[in-house]
Amino acid sequence: MKRSLLIYILLFIMEFSFHQAFCQENKRDTTLFNEHQVNFEHMDFISHIRELKVFRKYKGDTSRITICADPYWISNLVTNEEYSIYLNIIKVDSLEGVYQNALPALDLLNQKIKELDITLSEYSSKQEYKYYPVLGLSWYQARKYCAWKTITVYAELEMAQLPNEKIYRLPIQAEIEFAKKIVDINLPVISKIDSTYNNRDIVDFNKSINEWTGEAFLESTYFTKMSSEKDSDKIVIYRKKLNANTFGEKEKGFLNVGFRFAQTYRTVKNSE
Repeated sequence: MKRSLLIYILLFIMEFSFHQAFCQENKRDTTLFNEHQVNFEHMDFISHIRELKVFRKYKGDTSRITICADPYWISNLVTNEEYSIYLNIIKVDSLEGVYQNALPALDLLNQKIKELDITLSEYSSKQEYKYYPVLGLSWYQARKYCAWKTITVYAELEMAQLPNEKIYRLPIQAEIEFAKKIVDINLPVISKIDSTYNNRDIVDFNKSINEWTGEAFLESTYFTKMSSEKDSDKIVIYRKKLNANTFGEKEKGFLNVGFRFAQTYRTVKNSE
């Protein structure tokens, strides 16, 4: 009950907070931690404060704005397997309705993913696609996964007598852009765990998947600054094949949109 209450409180806080612009088994073995949780999650570190000029287009209007990003950690795309573990946990250990609200919309399940010629329902359940990115989720659902992950990791770090880290969150567009200049953001996380794993089909598929970002906007302020999340019903979707953005409603899921998580930089101890 206490854990469920903590999850609910964090989900509530994150749902209405402002965006800061600037199966493994259910219970994991924390003795495997190495240089804190980020290495355990196989995240990549992107150093240095940077600026990026971003081209944005909305309803015929265009603009180039500069976005800044502090050093940060970034993950690979969250997979079907990772999201399935999350669903199994909250189904047993969560408040009523949380599990149902974490599932893709029913009208998406029978739609076909054109690159694979299978339905979303088949894609989500077949073992051969477990390392592929989870799809069909809304921005809200992706955020709630990050909130759950933060609570879970805080509990694990406390058990391992390690300090709490920064929260897990959706990356802003600039962070995805910076990362792709340094690491291959299309690699599946399994390739970091198993160096012998090589599936070009996943890499090629990941190249076609757009991503949710943490950036919201209001039409009245969009071309001058990022808006707060609670004031906007639209979110920027990072597009991998085009320089311009597209936009999605927070509550709507899309077949070609996945997500990854990030953490603002914090000091990590040496492994010696």
